[in-house]
Amino acid sequence: MLTLPDVPGLPEDAIRTIKEMVEALNGLEGRPFGILIADIQVQYTRLVESISKVGDTERVLVQTNLEEYIIDCALIHARASSFFDFARGIDDTVPRSMPWRDVRAALFFFGMHDMQYPRIYDAVLRRADNNLANEVAVRWTAAGRLR
Repeated sequence: MLTLPDVPGLPEDAIRTIKEMVEALNGLEGRPFGILIADIQVQYTRLVESISKVGDTERVLVQTNLEEYIIDCALIHARASSFFDFARGIDDTVPRSMPWRDVRAALFFFGMHDMQYPRIYDAVLRRADNNLANEVAVRWTAAGRLR
Protein backbone atom coordinates (compact mmCIF):
# COMPACT_ATOMS: atom_id res chain seq x y z
CA MET A 1 0.00 0.00 0.00
CA LEU A 2 1.30 3.43 -0.93
CA THR A 3 1.87 5.76 2.01
CA LEU A 4 1.58 9.44 1.25
CA PRO A 5 2.73 12.34 3.37
CA ASP A 6 0.14 14.54 5.00
CA VAL A 7 -0.94 17.48 2.90
CA PRO A 8 0.49 20.65 4.43
CA GLY A 9 -2.02 23.31 5.29
CA LEU A 10 -2.39 26.54 3.40
CA PRO A 11 0.12 29.19 4.45
CA GLU A 12 -2.56 31.17 6.29
CA ASP A 13 -0.16 33.74 7.76
CA ALA A 14 1.30 34.52 4.35
CA ILE A 15 -2.16 34.71 2.76
CA ARG A 16 -3.34 37.04 5.53
CA THR A 17 -0.32 39.29 4.99
CA ILE A 18 -0.91 39.42 1.24
CA LYS A 19 -4.60 40.22 1.81
CA GLU A 20 -3.60 43.11 4.08
CA MET A 21 -1.23 44.39 1.40
CA VAL A 22 -3.99 44.14 -1.24
CA GLU A 23 -6.23 46.27 0.96
CA ALA A 24 -3.48 48.88 1.34
CA LEU A 25 -2.82 49.10 -2.41
CA ASN A 26 -5.18 50.74 -4.84
CA GLY A 27 -7.50 48.28 -6.57
CA LEU A 28 -5.52 47.91 -9.77
CA GLU A 29 -2.16 47.38 -8.06
CA GLY A 30 -3.61 44.84 -5.62
CA ARG A 31 -5.45 42.78 -8.20
CA PRO A 32 -2.50 40.54 -9.22
CA PHE A 33 -1.91 39.63 -5.57
CA GLY A 34 -5.58 38.76 -5.10
CA ILE A 35 -5.40 36.51 -8.13
CA LEU A 36 -2.26 34.88 -6.71
CA ILE A 37 -4.16 34.09 -3.50
CA ALA A 38 -7.04 32.60 -5.48
CA ASP A 39 -4.62 30.49 -7.53
CA ILE A 40 -2.97 29.17 -4.36
CA GLN A 41 -6.35 28.25 -2.86
CA VAL A 42 -7.52 26.49 -6.04
CA GLN A 43 -4.25 24.58 -6.35
CA TYR A 44 -4.45 23.52 -2.70
CA THR A 45 -7.96 22.15 -3.25
CA ARG A 46 -6.75 20.22 -6.31
CA LEU A 47 -3.86 18.77 -4.31
CA VAL A 48 -6.09 17.61 -1.47
CA GLU A 49 -8.60 16.11 -3.92
CA SER A 50 -5.88 14.34 -5.93
CA ILE A 51 -4.28 12.82 -2.85
CA SER A 52 -7.67 11.63 -1.62
CA LYS A 53 -8.03 9.63 -4.88
CA VAL A 54 -4.82 7.64 -4.40
CA GLY A 55 -5.71 4.04 -3.67
CA ASP A 56 -9.41 4.56 -4.46
CA THR A 57 -10.34 1.96 -7.05
CA GLU A 58 -13.53 3.84 -7.92
CA ARG A 59 -11.75 7.03 -8.99
CA VAL A 60 -8.85 7.54 -11.35
CA LEU A 61 -5.98 10.01 -11.26
CA VAL A 62 -4.91 10.89 -14.77
CA GLN A 63 -1.19 11.48 -15.34
CA THR A 64 -1.88 14.43 -17.61
CA ASN A 65 -3.92 16.13 -14.89
CA LEU A 66 -1.10 15.70 -12.40
CA GLU A 67 1.37 17.12 -14.89
CA GLU A 68 -0.87 20.14 -15.46
CA TYR A 69 -1.15 20.64 -11.69
CA ILE A 70 2.64 20.61 -11.46
CA ILE A 71 2.82 23.27 -14.17
CA ASP A 72 0.19 25.30 -12.30
CA CYS A 73 2.36 25.10 -9.16
CA ALA A 74 5.32 26.34 -11.21
CA LEU A 75 3.15 29.20 -12.50
CA ILE A 76 2.27 30.18 -8.93
CA HIS A 77 5.93 30.04 -7.92
CA ALA A 78 7.03 32.07 -10.95
CA ARG A 79 4.30 34.67 -10.43
CA ALA A 80 5.14 35.05 -6.73
CA SER A 81 8.83 35.38 -7.64
CA SER A 82 7.99 38.10 -10.14
CA PHE A 83 6.67 40.21 -7.26
CA PHE A 84 9.95 40.16 -5.29
CA ASP A 85 11.34 43.46 -6.57
CA PHE A 86 8.06 45.22 -5.81
CA ALA A 87 7.85 43.63 -2.36
CA ARG A 88 11.44 44.64 -1.55
CA GLY A 89 10.86 48.24 -2.67
CA ILE A 90 13.26 47.91 -5.60
CA ASP A 91 10.50 48.56 -8.14
CA ASP A 92 7.46 50.80 -7.68
CA THR A 93 5.18 48.92 -10.03
CA VAL A 94 3.56 45.52 -9.73
CA PRO A 95 4.60 43.32 -12.66
CA ARG A 96 1.68 42.38 -14.87
CA SER A 97 3.40 39.71 -16.93
CA MET A 98 6.17 37.15 -16.93
CA PRO A 99 7.68 34.98 -19.63
CA TRP A 100 7.18 31.23 -19.80
CA ARG A 101 10.92 30.80 -19.25
CA ASP A 102 10.25 31.80 -15.61
CA VAL A 103 7.86 28.85 -15.32
CA ARG A 104 10.60 26.55 -16.65
CA ALA A 105 12.97 28.06 -14.10
CA ALA A 106 10.47 27.28 -11.33
CA LEU A 107 10.29 23.65 -12.47
CA PHE A 108 14.08 23.50 -12.38
CA PHE A 109 14.00 25.03 -8.89
CA PHE A 110 11.59 22.23 -7.87
CA GLY A 111 14.24 19.73 -8.99
CA MET A 112 12.19 18.73 -12.02
CA HIS A 113 14.63 18.72 -14.92
CA ASP A 114 13.66 18.45 -18.56
CA MET A 115 15.47 15.17 -19.14
CA GLN A 116 13.59 13.53 -16.25
CA TYR A 117 10.17 15.00 -17.03
CA PRO A 118 10.01 15.65 -20.77
CA ARG A 119 6.20 15.49 -20.89
CA ILE A 120 5.92 18.37 -18.42
CA TYR A 121 8.44 20.49 -20.31
CA ASP A 122 6.70 19.69 -23.60
CA ALA A 123 3.39 20.83 -22.07
CA VAL A 124 4.99 24.10 -20.92
CA LEU A 125 6.31 24.65 -24.43
CA ARG A 126 2.85 23.99 -25.90
CA ARG A 127 1.27 26.47 -23.48
CA ALA A 128 3.93 29.00 -24.54
CA ASP A 129 3.13 28.49 -28.24
CA ASN A 130 6.67 27.13 -28.71
CA ASN A 131 8.30 30.38 -27.58
CA LEU A 132 9.44 30.61 -23.96
CA ALA A 133 9.88 34.37 -24.36
CA ASN A 134 6.10 34.66 -24.78
CA GLU A 135 4.31 36.10 -21.81
CA VAL A 136 2.09 33.96 -19.66
CA ALA A 137 -1.46 35.04 -20.40
CA VAL A 138 -2.48 37.53 -17.76
CA ARG A 139 -5.84 37.21 -16.13
CA TRP A 140 -6.40 40.88 -15.50
CA THR A 141 -6.75 43.88 -17.79
CA ALA A 142 -5.69 47.49 -17.39
CA ALA A 143 -9.17 48.12 -16.01
CA GLY A 144 -8.57 45.48 -13.35
CA ARG A 145 -11.10 43.01 -14.76
CA LEU A 146 -10.42 39.35 -15.35
CA ARG A 147 -10.25 38.23 -18.94
